[in-house]
Amino acid sequence: GEGLQAFCIPGSVADQRKVGLGHGNLGKMLLEEDTECFAFLAGHESFAAAEGAIGIATKANRVRQKPLRVILNGLGK
Repeated sequence: GEGLQAFCIPGSVADQRKVGLGHGNLGKMLLEEDTECFAFLAGHESFAAAEGAIGIATKANRVRQKPLRVILNGLGK
């Protein structure tokens, strides 16, 4: 997470919200075998975010012993 955070522009929204740290922690959690499920809640305008979440889980599953169960809950209009 700290490495990703270093690429955030100082003073930007991503820097203020510590996006790099959050994404790094998420990646770490998804790679741990103790994590069995990845649930993602997508708003009605975040189809790209939902696709990204599925992509993250797919890539994590390449190196995991037991695949993650993925729950994608979309909020439509």
